[in-house]
Amino acid sequence: MAMIDVHNHILPGVDDGAQDMASALEMARILRAFGFDTIAASPHLGMGPGGDVCPKRAEEVRAELREALEAEGLELKLLPNSEHHVTPELFERMHENKVVGVGGSSKWLLVELPWMPITNVADVLFRIRTKGFKLLLAHPERYKYLTVKEGEALAAQGLRLQLDLGSFVGLYGQGAQQKVLDYMALDLGHVLGTDLHQPEEAKVWLSDAFKMVKTTWGEEVLEMGFSTNPQCLIADEDPDNLVGLRRSM
Repeated sequence: MAMIDVHNHILPGVDDGAQDMASALEMARILRAFGFDTIAASPHLGMGPGGDVCPKRAEEVRAELREALEAEGLELKLLPNSEHHVTPELFERMHENKVVGVGGSSKWLLVELPWMPITNVADVLFRIRTKGFKLLLAHPERYKYLTVKEGEALAAQGLRLQLDLGSFVGLYGQGAQQKVLDYMALDLGHVLGTDLHQPEEAKVWLSDAFKMVKTTWGEEVLEMGFSTNPQCLIADEDPDNLVGLRRSM
């Protein structure tokens, strides 16, 4: 199984992810050890707390990391991507063509909602979609104000949901853990992501999370979440082609 991670912060020194090249290379070794061969590095883009990395800067650092990976003999393909923070300013970025589709050329945008509550989530995301984009919502289980029922309504409208692997083992608290299980029970997860920021302790929680998902739902769910559906994103396929993770069982 060729595994693709479409949500991670491996680019060094640009956002709240890898602090330097050494950390980025250690993250790469960890991801490679777990079977990943393609990384759509997703630095934060927009006026959010995690940083604001313009596509040009991300391209420069991605080239530097690619060179470092080759020097270390690490076979890991790097693709363009960004985690777009949803604010009014994002619409300006879209108008100026300063957003990055998953994989570089697709119309799928990985989007992150504000951490503070907003009341018009569906309306805001609909406005983005009217600009011709398809949306992959990052870690819906981690927004305390977004209910699973609201997430279900977004999926019915054509959004697809990316679940953080760490949520399955309580990395972000019991609330996020319960909600990710609820999303899975309703077959509302479509893509899995590591959302890896730092190498410290990553081997432990990644191992626990992979084991938990595989034991509970089977290898097929991991393949759908880290291979089949991510390939659909990169190929710019329609939302209907990204089926729920449990549909593979």
